[in-house]
Amino acid sequence: MKNIFRILIFSLVALTSCEKNDEKADINCESLTQGLISMESDVVSTELEKLTVDLSPNPNAEDQYGHSENIELLVSELNQQCENLQAELACYACIKTYPPQSTLLISINSSGIIIKRVIDISTPKDDVMKYADIHKLDSETTKEQDAAMLEERYAEILTLSQSVNCDNPDDWTFTAIGSKACGGPANYIAYSKKIDTTAFLNLVEEFTLAQAIYNVKWGIMSDCTVTPKPVGVDCKDGKAILIY
Repeated sequence: MKNIFRILIFSLVALTSCEKNDEKADINCESLTQGLISMESDVVSTELEKLTVDLSPNPNAEDQYGHSENIELLVSELNQQCENLQAELACYACIKTYPPQSTLLISINSSGIIIKRVIDISTPKDDVMKYADIHKLDSETTKEQDAAMLEERYAEILTLSQSVNCDNPDDWTFTAIGSKACGGPANYIAYSKKIDTTAFLNLVEEFTLAQAIYNVKWGIMSDCTVTPKPVGVDCKDGKAILIY
C-alpha cells in the first residue's frame, strides 16, 4: 500500500513539473507584439525569458559559447507560437561584449503594414541566454505606401460589412475597429450576423493591429477623446446605421 502511495506521489510531482515547464514556454504573443511595437523593454524581456529560462549552454570545440542550438530554438519557438511575428537569426555571438550577444531580426506584419525590430540576446558560456536590448530598424516602405495599404484594407472590410442588406436590426451587431494613436478604438463598424463573422472579425483585428503599428512607426498623433460606443444597430433604406 505504501509503495502504491509513493508511486502516486511521484507521478503527481512529475506531472506538476511538466506543467510548470509547459507554462514557462507559453508566451503571451499579444503582450510581446505590443511590447515590440511600443519598444517596451520590460515587456519584451518578460516574455522572452519564458523561452530562454531553461536554455543552458553546452560549450564544445565548435561552439565555445554553447548557445548556437539554443538561439535557433528560440527563433523557432517565436515563429511557431506567434503567427504575426517573423523571427530570424541575424548573427550568433557577433556583438563582442562581455558576455557576447546575438542578434535577432523581428518583423511584425499586419495587413501589409510592417514594423521591424532588432533584439539583442546575451549568450554567455556559463549561464542561460537572456534578453539584452531592443532597437528600431529602418522601414522598407514609405508613410504614403503604408497609409494606402491601410485605406485598401479598410475598404475591403467596409465592402464585406455592406455586402448584405439591412432588413432586420436583430440580424446585425457591431464591433470596434482601428486604433487611435492615443489609445482605444478609432471607430465602430456594423456587420451582419449572416456573413462569415469569424473571417470578418479576423480582418478587423488585423486592420486594428496594422493601424497601431502605423501610428507607432510614423509617430502619428491624435486627440485623446474616447470614441463613443454605439448602443445598437438600426436599418434605414437597406443600410445598417449605428445608434448612439
